[in-house]
Amino acid sequence: MNQVSDTVGYSLGFARDMVPAKMAPYSAALPPIYQKFAGQYLALGGPGRGVMRLEGDWGERAVMLGVFPDYAAVGDFWTSPEYLAAKKLREGAVKVDACRLPGRRAPEDHQVVLVLAVRGVKDLSELLQSALTTADARVLAPLGVGGFEILEGDLQAHEIGIVSCIDQARLAATWDVLQPLLAASGKSVQAYSANRAPSKS
Repeated sequence: MNQVSDTVGYSLGFARDMVPAKMAPYSAALPPIYQKFAGQYLALGGPGRGVMRLEGDWGERAVMLGVFPDYAAVGDFWTSPEYLAAKKLREGAVKVDACRLPGRRAPEDHQVVLVLAVRGVKDLSELLQSALTTADARVLAPLGVGGFEILEGDLQAHEIGIVSCIDQARLAATWDVLQPLLAASGKSVQAYSANRAPSKS
């Protein structure tokens, strides 16, 4: 019997200044590349399309969260000739801040994710793990201090956090717990909720 590993790799992108009409060729080119590297979207959307800004001075962002079999596969995807060719299709159409990081797999019944970009927190992993004690909310990342690589844009000095929740009500309750803790310990907190992408399986 094959067991599915609980550890995966995530690609995370925050997009701004997007020109939707110019993004169409890029978006159309991605599915076969994701398929080649056994990746899929865990969450994908923008303002009014499944993504909501909870806090922070970044303003509205689209969020693209991809999940791959492992951390290395994210790098293989990002540096592949196929993706590099597709990436040229979005030049001048969007600005992206992106990274890759190892994490845990989201439970199948979790339908929404909380995505955090935080500066100034000593150990985001410990903070998240200590604050969340219910099965209805799971810390997917980080697995420890650091442990992520910037792929594009400006995420220097940030820690990235990803939490999956069973539904929007649990995410709201989770944010009520986390927000004061992050505000007390972080210099800058950017927080977004994003609906889970439909499964392609």
